[in-house]
Amino acid sequence: MGHAHDGIYQRHYQNDVVDVDIVAAVLEKPSDERSMRLLGHVSLTRDPNAPTSLTLAQRRQLSSKPEIRAAKEGWLQSTKAIRRDFVTLSKARKLAQETPELRTRLSEHDKLFRTYKKILTKDETDELQSLQAEYFQTLGSTCLENQYTGQEEADGPTPATFAFSERQGLARLLFPAPYETPSYDDQIQNSAQIVRLLCALCGRRDSQRPRRAKQKCDQLDSPPAQDPNPNDCFIDTCPEIFPIVFPGTQRLFCLGDDSLAPEIRTHCFKNSFLLTRHVQNQHLNHLAPSLAFVCPHPHCQVTRVECLDASHFKIHALNVHNIVHSP
Repeated sequence: MGHAHDGIYQRHYQNDVVDVDIVAAVLEKPSDERSMRLLGHVSLTRDPNAPTSLTLAQRRQLSSKPEIRAAKEGWLQSTKAIRRDFVTLSKARKLAQETPELRTRLSEHDKLFRTYKKILTKDETDELQSLQAEYFQTLGSTCLENQYTGQEEADGPTPATFAFSERQGLARLLFPAPYETPSYDDQIQNSAQIVRLLCALCGRRDSQRPRRAKQKCDQLDSPPAQDPNPNDCFIDTCPEIFPIVFPGTQRLFCLGDDSLAPEIRTHCFKNSFLLTRHVQNQHLNHLAPSLAFVCPHPHCQVTRVECLDASHFKIHALNVHNIVHSP
């Protein structure tokens, strides 16, 4: 019967509902000690049916008020004017350190934004408090009406269920139907998919992974190194570990850096925009613009595939490795 905000409980619930419906009807004018014991058993932390925030429709209706629209329009017009003159607000703030007039202009812009947020926040708070007051004031009569008519009480919000798709996939692959007889190729694909699902499921509760690979200590009593067998498959050039064709958001520069941990080397971004920003800021900006460089893919490093510039590298990444960089 309580609420997450104790102030709402004190204003809208205790006097109207507890004192009238419970104290007077059940206990018939109890003593203060009995009242305090009763209130101690009342939940002050949660009422699942009480409104805790405005809905999207209520926010849209609230933002259509004339004073809020006027405040927002003034702030947007000021923002457009500054961007038209200085491209971005950050550049304008850097120039404002040397120009008093621009500093005054930016202070007025910030004042318009604070005014807009103040009006919007105040109206949202007042609207939410009015909804909460209406809910708690009509709660007693609503419960009595439901009891009289035989209707069930309204259920609270459905708790979130955290269903892991990896578990469903593992159950389907590890315990197939008895009448299914997959072929040899399907068994290989299912085994690989099981490994991927297990890695994804363990990664949900995995600890923080190291950024750098572990350094090997020099061993004085180690036997002399033997000549490698040319038929052996090295980890950096093995097509099973680092294939030529990747998903579209693989980081080639991080993949070719053997000092990084394997999890960091094989990490993929969720979209090409984040990939392009990372490659441009962390790798391409540190290279000479007129100097050719070798493609950072491990296989391309062995075969010495050179890229003339950044544009050539992006074309090579798209045509050879299926990696798309945003323009």
